Amino acid sequence: MLTSPFTSIAENIPGAEGPIYDHDGRWFVVSSDGPILELLDSGQTREHAKTDGVPAGLQVDADNHLWLIDAQLGVMKIDPQGQVTPAVTQQYGMQLVGCNDGALDDAGHLYFTGPNGSGVESPHGRVCCLLTDGTLRTVAEGFAFCNGLSVSPNNRVLVVAETWTKRLIAFDITEPGRLTNRRVFAELPGDDECGPDGIDFDASGHLISTNYGNAELDVLDPSGQLVDRVKLPFDDVSNLHFGGSDGRDLVVTEHATPGVWKARWSVPGVRMSRACQIG
Repeated sequence: MLTSPFTSIAENIPGAEGPIYDHDGRWFVVSSDGPILELLDSGQTREHAKTDGVPAGLQVDADNHLWLIDAQLGVMKIDPQGQVTPAVTQQYGMQLVGCNDGALDDAGHLYFTGPNGSGVESPHGRVCCLLTDGTLRTVAEGFAFCNGLSVSPNNRVLVVAETWTKRLIAFDITEPGRLTNRRVFAELPGDDECGPDGIDFDASGHLISTNYGNAELDVLDPSGQLVDRVKLPFDDVSNLHFGGSDGRDLVVTEHATPGVWKARWSVPGVRMSRACQIG
């Protein structure tokens, strides 16, 4: 499935996370220091926006707006020029804190995780959905640090990474913002106690999961069976996303260097595949 080795494309980005490719052909990542950075072909970065919060995840919608999941501020919307607008900052009358990563379905509904310091002994992590009409729902609770998440190619399944149990948890999406049939989709291999972080589907229906504690990408088929383990030339892999003109560039972030790396995949990412068809 990997058709070229990983090469470094950016370095010295503390807490590098949330790689995303927009409709103008630009790659962005977030840094825990606060900025949203554009990755330039030279290997340098340029500040695109800043929240003065703790950016953790990025998604891009059909209108080329970035959706930022910020651990301190909640969910922010960023236009193509870098203007930041708060989208949702409170829930249940309290500041929305501890958010981590997001995933858009094809209709533009945003699912995002809120681990907020949860763990095996305190499984209070939750998943929320921000509907396109502005309604915010908690759609699942009781996670031991819910982290990355991804919507299946047919928009019928949501998979959530539960880092401290090394599990990927799946739900059926009965309608936008409504989940049923919670189940274990897979448990990642390895002896380290730290498991999945960022995850993403490719166009063939395979789920690619970072394995933070084992310096690899684990590839699972649509039934959750492990079909490949891609060893990485760096530790502490944190997130991944597909992009490029044909959707087959696989960009990953890591916290060891810390930096950003790129390789080629045999098929496009699922939503990148659709974007390429539309374009």
